[in-house]
Amino acid sequence: MSDTSRATPWIVSYDLPTCFGDGWSAAKVLTWKLLDVPGAQLVPSPDLDDAFNDSRSWWQAVVDVLMYSKGWTNLAEELRRWRMYGYPADDPVLSFVKQTWGKTLIALEWYLATHPFAAEKICEQVTRARGLPYTEPHIDGRLDVSLIVDLTNQVQRLDRNHPAHNLMNLLVFNVELDELNEHTSFGGSDSAHLALHFCVKDTHGAASRDPSMSVMISHHSAILYLEKYEGWYHKLHDLRFDSLNNDSYLTNIEITEVNVIITGMGSLGTFVFDESVSCFIRQNSGL
Repeated sequence: MSDTSRATPWIVSYDLPTCFGDGWSAAKVLTWKLLDVPGAQLVPSPDLDDAFNDSRSWWQAVVDVLMYSKGWTNLAEELRRWRMYGYPADDPVLSFVKQTWGKTLIALEWYLATHPFAAEKICEQVTRARGLPYTEPHIDGRLDVSLIVDLTNQVQRLDRNHPAHNLMNLLVFNVELDELNEHTSFGGSDSAHLALHFCVKDTHGAASRDPSMSVMISHHSAILYLEKYEGWYHKLHDLRFDSLNNDSYLTNIEITEVNVIITGMGSLGTFVFDESVSCFIRQNSGL
């Protein structure tokens, strides 16, 4: 936190909105709302441990925010690149992620490096969400031993006073550290269910055929109203593709800017289509 910021005495408690399918999404409720608050930090309770789905949602939230806001495709590779540059935080999303997760992101990078199956499934999910083909693996399934050794040493040196340190145990298991020391490969697993809860199966079908959504359009901009969080990024791209379809109920005008609003949760922000990465990314707030 900055020198001018301070902790507040408030504790927020809430029921998980019905727009979510399971308790693994609890942290997402607050995470999306804090992205545009300068200096904001979401601090986990010291009481959280691996017995609660709320704890697991801590990691689910950062994966969602990075993949859906930044236009990242290979999360493991992008985390490594970000770390190598010193975690620069030059926009609201990266600033919040750095402020909240800090160097415990190394634990997430470690998990993806040691579980390439999970990294691959996340990559596949976000690619298909953009309406792009995914015909062959984008990630090498072999373990990069030198990278893993480096990350293991960094994980073991992390400050144990960090608020999220206890939650690292959800990703970095002692038994797996021992297996790595014995050169045992478990790269085909997803022990933390990180990819399992990122990948949602019921997200296919054009936006025009989804009865649970409504759209308001003005020129190249739109407001997308959805009842469920699951699959919203798919539907966002479906909407754009539908706007380019001559037979669509829309007006054949390319939609390039969309404010996504989910019932019970509010706005996730405004997303603009970035041609350089062929997907929607979250627009920086003017706050």
